[in-house]
Amino acid sequence: NEPSNFDHGQHEAVLSDVDEAIGSPGDGKTQHLFIAHFREKYSDVRPPSWMVFETMSFGAVSRTFKRCKGEIQTAIAKPFDVNRSVLESWMHVLAFGRNVCAHNCRIWNRTFTIKQRHSLVASADPGLAFITISPASTSMPTLRRVLGARICVASRTVFSLPCS
Repeated sequence: NEPSNFDHGQHEAVLSDVDEAIGSPGDGKTQHLFIAHFREKYSDVRPPSWMVFETMSFGAVSRTFKRCKGEIQTAIAKPFDVNRSVLESWMHVLAFGRNVCAHNCRIWNRTFTIKQRHSLVASADPGLAFITISPASTSMPTLRRVLGARICVASRTVFSLPCS
């Protein structure tokens, strides 16, 4: 158990998101065959984090990142070459935008109250967007896996689960 990877009092909230994503053993509601297989083969309470992140919603991944300690957030954001607060804001904006679309809400001509932060790193071209997501090249599950892997690698003991 490694609650020291998260801000004070946040470890239980993260574990709650994990448990919601993987379902309870024996409830028959597990949608993922690999989780069911893990439970049949191993006695661990929770599967490895790479499995967990496969089952989590993008919103849960975003919340997990937000709950991590600052040094872990910095380590996760570093390969993306952005400040941790910028990555956090973009994850929140993407999760919110995804939910608006998924629930058939209008996005055209809409004023969003949640705003993304721009990179705090000086750029040669300040007109360039900090992040570009093309539906043809990046899917939400792919982005969720990449960010999940970054969280796993940065903390090495996220959820007190092995990364491999």
